Amino acid sequence: MHIRTQSALLDIQQYTPEDVDRISSVLLDGLPLTEMEKREMGGAVQGGAMQVINGAVWGSLVAGLGLLALFNFARG
Repeated sequence: MHIRTQSALLDIQQYTPEDVDRISSVLLDGLPLTEMEKREMGGAVQGGAMQVINGAVWGSLVAGLGLLALFNFARG
């Protein structure tokens, strides 16, 4: 494990600050945007993704509770 850690640290040391600060995204890389515009868009994309995930979680909870209630009343 020690050798893998050293190898990972050597890989990290090859990066320049510009590489680390660069925004890389499958959605944003193909667009003709500056790095600052990508940062702004990245926040919007992240916020939208979180809303979709939250909606899916709450929707599945509501649907699960609805199915449980339906089965409970159908049995009784």
